[in-house]
Amino acid sequence: MEQLDIIRMSDSFDRPNWDEYFMLQAELAKLRSNCMTRQVGAVIVRNHRQLATGYNGTPPGIKNCFEGGCKRCQLRMEGKIESGASLDVYVIMLKPMQ
Repeated sequence: MEQLDIIRMSDSFDRPNWDEYFMLQAELAKLRSNCMTRQVGAVIVRNHRQLATGYNGTPPGIKNCFEGGCKRCQLRMEGKIESGASLDVYVIMLKPMQ
């Protein structure tokens, strides 16, 4: 019987609010990034509905960072440029293509 007490569900049930939920989705999306210097995820939401997700990386047809790196990542790693990703624009541009 003592083991059953350990398995018993908690009386309270906490679930994330909407902002926390969608931020967790963005955290999950960034795991797909192939950028060597910064992984970023984005979620576009309207009325508590997820419309699109995205993550940073090289554009289609360009060598990925993990396949030898892009010039921007190399310069960023050398401290010659700072990152200023506009991932939201990229996700919006790709949305109609899907």
